[in-house]
Amino acid sequence: VSVSTGTYIEANGEYYIVTVSHGILGPCEELAFWTEEEEFMMCKEYIVIDTNVDYAIVKVDRIPSRTPIKIPEALPDTSEWKQSLSVQKQVYYTGFPNNSGPVTIDGRIIGVTMGNFIYVHTHAWSGASGSSVFTSDGKFIGIVFAIDVGESEFGVDVFENVVIAVPTFAIDWSTIIK
Repeated sequence: VSVSTGTYIEANGEYYIVTVSHGILGPCEELAFWTEEEEFMMCKEYIVIDTNVDYAIVKVDRIPSRTPIKIPEALPDTSEWKQSLSVQKQVYYTGFPNNSGPVTIDGRIIGVTMGNFIYVHTHAWSGASGSSVFTSDGKFIGIVFAIDVGESEFGVDVFENVVIAVPTFAIDWSTIIK
């Protein structure tokens, strides 16, 4: 059993859940997404599971009670990325940290690495992986995939207030945008 969060999106009239690949276990026939109204939505098809970047796009049926995020409209365009990833930029994510929620949590970007990771000063716990990160103007800029963990002479240190996200420009959207 794996628990993570995902975001309902629409591209070219088709519906998908975008989430983290480390939350995908087993074949599509065994994967279900829980929604409050519909209870469980079954996977129709794995479109992509990228374990290197740590994201997955899963095709699902339309969810009548939900409004999907429109792709590519919700993504920053080329000229907006620098501003969207600026240090101290206010961001938000909604997810199910520690299997609670949904809750919406705010934070601020504290850095972007050369390896294309977004570091956000906020809070996250198990179950928040797969949550989409949005700017205050609604741009979909990333997906939560980890909290920062370091080591010292005293052992492993978990920095639960530093969240790492994959930027949406690292996702191969051509798999669903024709």
